[in-house]
Amino acid sequence: MQEVSLTAMIIILPLGPTVKAYLRRYGDRSPDFHIACPACGNPAMHKHGRYWRSAVTSRRVLRVPVYRWRCKDCRAAVTVLPDFLAPYKQFVSVVREGVMRRYACGWTISEIASRACTDAASGLSERTVTRWLAKARAKAARWSEFLSNWLLLASPNAALFAQSTRWNGPRALFQAFCALGDLCRAAAPSGQAHPGLYAYCNGLLADLPRL
Repeated sequence: MQEVSLTAMIIILPLGPTVKAYLRRYGDRSPDFHIACPACGNPAMHKHGRYWRSAVTSRRVLRVPVYRWRCKDCRAAVTVLPDFLAPYKQFVSVVREGVMRRYACGWTISEIASRACTDAASGLSERTVTRWLAKARAKAARWSEFLSNWLLLASPNAALFAQSTRWNGPRALFQAFCALGDLCRAAAPSGQAHPGLYAYCNGLLADLPRL
């Protein structure tokens, strides 16, 4: 079955900490909750089928159903994406985040490419790793600013400035983003568990760039 392009509005929700957990819950049935139409405000969109897409983990390629809702009033459509995925990306968020974290810790591009994924999961080339890091660098500054502002408002006593002395050199932007994100995740309510920093951020604000 060919994958359907994502033309609808996208909502990212924590529907399972892993691909396997999501498949156990929703492999053959859609999530049972109400969605308000983001276009016209209709409080109850109706379920509108599903399509299948690939989810590439560090070890294998899995097929997962992605469910849709449609508004009876204005005909707007909404796709509900589990937060271990990002729009238009096949590799799950924890794999792409792992590349960024390894680089922040001092790994070389070749080390990351050779150890991030097995060949059964399509592997990773150095070119792909470099491309992912370039995209993450372009987005990390804006996310770091948002996370630091949120953290200072939510937890004024957070050790934010004590952490900043550790961020230096060409990898400092990634180090800051990881540290800030981990502090925010630790301060989040226990019921809002996410399978990683990328997934956590992608579920926060739709107007910030997806990771």
